[in-house]
Amino acid sequence: MTGHGLTDRILHLALLSSRRFRRFQFDSECQRRKSTASPERQNLFVCGLARAGSTALTRSLYAGGQFTATTYTMLPLLLSPSWSRQLERLPRRRGERGERSHRDGIHIDIDSVEALDGLFWSTFFPAAAPVQRPRAVPGELLRQYACFIENLLAAYGGERYLAKMNQSIDKLAALASYFQRSLFLVPFRQPLAQAGSLLRQQQNFARLSWYERRYFGWLEHHEFGALHRPFVAGEAPAPAIDDLDRLDYWLRRWLDAYHYLSGLVDEHEQLLPLRYETLAQDCDRLGQARGLAIATAQLVNRNRDTESLRDACDPQLLWECEQVYARLTSQVEQRL
Repeated sequence: MTGHGLTDRILHLALLSSRRFRRFQFDSECQRRKSTASPERQNLFVCGLARAGSTALTRSLYAGGQFTATTYTMLPLLLSPSWSRQLERLPRRRGERGERSHRDGIHIDIDSVEALDGLFWSTFFPAAAPVQRPRAVPGELLRQYACFIENLLAAYGGERYLAKMNQSIDKLAALASYFQRSLFLVPFRQPLAQAGSLLRQQQNFARLSWYERRYFGWLEHHEFGALHRPFVAGEAPAPAIDDLDRLDYWLRRWLDAYHYLSGLVDEHEQLLPLRYETLAQDCDRLGQARGLAIATAQLVNRNRDTESLRDACDPQLLWECEQVYARLTSQVEQRL
């Protein structure tokens, strides 16, 4: 999230607060362009649990110049890119480039690539439950999402779409079945390192202003913080929310997410896991194998020493996570 001044906040509140008006924006765009779905397009989706390098990976892919992706400048009229292009011509406070709210060394400005597809899903397929579980997505809604992609490509140019969508693990199986010629990258990280990072971000985003709650809610950014909505596979009960400040809670989220994602990798050949600890090397191999231009210089392993965290977690839970990590690592070698 970039720093929003008063004008930006008024614009976002006026144009995004009503789901009905957001639907109108999208429907008007589709009628204007006579949009048709193109599920055969070779798009690229980045989808895993947060804090596994998905932002750096998405930025590296975007820097290669082969993809069109959503940026902050497309808001608040992302669902109607024709209107968004007109809004871009108006004088707006662009703000200075600065470190994002995560305080993780990643700097952003209004032109930065960001995960904004959640605005489409919160408009047409909002999740009502306090947890995320795998969901079947109606075929008509998948067609509409494909039209959303086509509208963006028509307005901003390009032949292939790139999206970071960590918030869409619950829809990943349906998306992979529909976009069968697209590639889905699933970044993962050593369990203790990723869980520790998630815990720090939970504490970082535990308190949000009224406007921030609305903004992150529109974009379905529920990975951590005050709006956290955990992913739970199967019929397991919803986790206790009073455990959010415990490392074991986030290890459990890691295990639930990646045990499920590893199973999807076996079921869908276009899903490719990528290991955070060797992300630059793996992306070099990926680029050569798939003809992708990837700016790998920014793909740096920033893992902290995790030995001190071992005493703070359940050893059995950590062992289970490490087994899934080993399985994902094996799947990387099988696919690359």
